[in-house]
This record gives sequence, C-alpha cells and structure tokens, in this order.
Amino acid sequence: MRKFLSEAGWSALEYIKKSLAPFVLKLMMGLTMLSCAFISITELKIILIVALFGADCAASFLLLRSSGQEAYKMKVVGQLKRENKPLGLTSADGKYRPCREYRVYKGFVIGVIIALIPLVLLFVGAFYDNSVARAIVMIVSGWAYIPVLLVFQLALGSTGEESVIVPNSSLWWGYILVALFLIIATVAYILGGSKEKLRQYVLARQTESIDTKQAQYSAQNAASAKKGNAAVSAAKGKNDKKGAKKR
Repeated sequence: MRKFLSEAGWSALEYIKKSLAPFVLKLMMGLTMLSCAFISITELKIILIVALFGADCAASFLLLRSSGQEAYKMKVVGQLKRENKPLGLTSADGKYRPCREYRVYKGFVIGVIIALIPLVLLFVGAFYDNSVARAIVMIVSGWAYIPVLLVFQLALGSTGEESVIVPNSSLWWGYILVALFLIIATVAYILGGSKEKLRQYVLARQTESIDTKQAQYSAQNAASAKKGNAAVSAAKGKNDKKGAKKR
C-alpha cells in the first residue's frame, strides 16, 4: 500500500511538473490577450489577438512535443534497466522513475490539468450566469475566452469607441478553444514520442552497423593472420627440406 501511494504521489508530481511550463505560458499569453482586448483600434486588436492565439498554440505544441520526447527517452531507459542491459548512448534528463515513462494518453492528461481552471469556471460562469467566474477566466485563462469575446464583440457590432454587453452564455463557446488545446496537447505529445522513437531506431541501426563492421574487420584480420601463419609455416617447411637434402 505504501509503495502504491508513493508511486501515485510521484506520478501526480510528474504530471504537475510537465504542466507547469505550459500553464505559465498560457497564463502570460492570456493576460496579453486581455490587455489587447482594451485597444480602441479594432483592426489592430484583431491582428494582435489572432497572432497571440496562434503563437500560444504553436508554443504549447512545442512544449508538449518536448515532453513526449523526454518521456520516450525514459521509456527506453526503463526497458534497458528491466532487461539489465547497459544504457549505452541512451540519455534522459534526471533520475529514472517508472512514472516518467512515455504513455500515449499522458499528453491528454497533461492538457486536462493545464485546462482545469477554465474547464470549471467556464461551466460555472455560463450555467449560473456568474460574472465573477467570467472575470476570473479572463484573467487566469484568457486564452480560453478572449478570442471568443472578440468574435462576439464583432458579431454584435462593437466598435473601438462603443462597447457592447456580451452575455455570460458566450462562455460556452470557450469549450471549443479548450477542446482545440486538448487536441494539440495530445497530438504534440504523441508526435514527440514518435520522433524520439525514430531517433532511437536510427541510433540502434547505426550501432548495429558499427558492430557488424567491427566483426567483419576482426574476421578479415583473423583470416589474414591465419594465411600469414600458413605461409610462414610453408616457408619454414621448405627451408627444413632444403636443409635436410644438403645434409
């Protein structure tokens, strides 16, 4: 029981560590989007928010892909340890733990942890018509709502000088952005694992090729040495016969 709780604790800690950097990134992007939402020039506001949203998606993809790569390295290390084989050129950052190994579903779980706050507050704000929950979403997880708010403002005819009241029911549409992020997180993590798997395969093939060449070289040296010894023995035999005839 104690071992199970220990592994569960390490696993939870690992998920939190993998989620921390993307969460901070998305927090900063959301705050920047929120500040851009107050720009009075509509065209500039649209360009900046769209650019920030795209940059947020791209950066999240890169971070989750990196997590997948590191996790697959740990999977390889785990396999080698279980088979009592030397690690060789395989490298992985930090101490090995089973909870750090690659699993296909982990990208989705990490994405859910990162998006946990908007998942809850979008529902509270939309279902209970709660403006406080909406304000918290805009501050803490602006990436999940500011683009939706911008679309509603444009659809309702808001201008830079006049603002319109966007209903709290618009929060439901934020789940589209959350779902998009979960897809990005899942796909990026899997692609990261696949990339590292390919790298490990190429590395193994190169190692096999080197071992094969070394074996061939050793066999050639052995054959040459054998021929040389045979030639020396034959020459020695001839010399012995000539010496015997002279006598």
